[in-house]
Amino acid sequence: MENEVQAVQEAVNTQQDERYENARVGLMSFLATHPRIKQVHISRALNDIKAPTLNQWMSGKYTGNVTRITAEVENFLQREKEKESLKRRDEEQVVETVNLAAIHQIARDCHVKGKIGVVYGDSSLG
Repeated sequence: MENEVQAVQEAVNTQQDERYENARVGLMSFLATHPRIKQVHISRALNDIKAPTLNQWMSGKYTGNVTRITAEVENFLQREKEKESLKRRDEEQVVETVNLAAIHQIARDCHVKGKIGVVYGDSSLG
C-alpha cells in the first residue's frame, strides 16, 4: 500500500514539474517576443505576486507555493494568447469604407493638434 501511495505522489510531482517547466519556458518565450514588457509588468498582471517572487520562480529558486504561481503564469499566458487572437481577428474584420477613412482622418487631425473632436452621423452609416 505504501508503495502505491509513493508511486502516486511521484506521478503528481512529475506532472507538477512538467507544468512548472512549461509555464516557465512559456513565460521566458513571451518575454523574448515582447521586449517592451518586463517581469515587473507581468508580476503586476499576476494575482498578488511580487516581482522578486516571480524572478525567483523563473530561476527555479522559489521555495514557496510554486503550484500557485505556476497556475497564475499559465492563466496570464492564456489571457495574452487570447488577446493576440482577438487582435488578429479584429484586424481581419475591418473594412475600409469612405466613412471609416473620414473618421480616421478626423481622429488623426485631433491627435496631431492635441484637440478633442466629435464625429456624428445618421444611424446605419457604419
